Amino acid sequence: MADQSAMYRHDGSYDFKRREDWDYKHSYGFMAGMLGQDEAKAEIKRKKKLGTVDETAPPLPKDDALVETIEKTAKHIHKSNDPGVFERLIQDKNKGKPGWAFLTEGGDCNDYYKFCRHCCEREVDPRPLALHARKVKEDRELKQANAKANVFTGFAGTEKEIPKRTEKDAKIRNGELMEVLGVKSKPDYNGKIVRVMKYHPEADRYEVKFEGGRYDTVIVKLKEENLMYSSM
Repeated sequence: MADQSAMYRHDGSYDFKRREDWDYKHSYGFMAGMLGQDEAKAEIKRKKKLGTVDETAPPLPKDDALVETIEKTAKHIHKSNDPGVFERLIQDKNKGKPGWAFLTEGGDCNDYYKFCRHCCEREVDPRPLALHARKVKEDRELKQANAKANVFTGFAGTEKEIPKRTEKDAKIRNGELMEVLGVKSKPDYNGKIVRVMKYHPEADRYEVKFEGGRYDTVIVKLKEENLMYSSM
């Protein structure tokens, strides 16, 4: 609101020119503030998402040297003034060279490269997430193959030879989401999602709670071989 007393001349007459100048200056400043609001809101939204990811981590490639190249390339491109242009320059420079297919859509390890770019924007280390994704993939493949072949992966010695277990021997952490498989006594358990509650070393069983479905909240104890990491 304009200070009306400042709009009068010394002789007491009203200075319309001074009022017009005040209106113009403050209206312009208000509009400029409005124009910057979208950018400010976008920045606030971006900061709120820092430390989180919206994309699913792909399995970490097993070639350590390739992983280093992908991560360094993603960081350099992210820090450039124009990431899109810089990315195309690197693509053209390394086109057809071994180990650079990750820059091409659908190329080998392109999924990990895109995930690294996303993590750069969110300021998240992509490697631990991708390493966990690889662990999940390998665990599921092994458990599914064992279940299909009816292979028991437990200790093969006699009862007296079985070493005494402690909670430190737990291979699955509390809170992990797992998928049940290979339970012969209760086949309708198979395919259901459970959350690990606790490991019981004396019985070498995991106490798990079903998540949703017919057995929602039901708690049972299952062997490690009957639990594989959930793809959810």
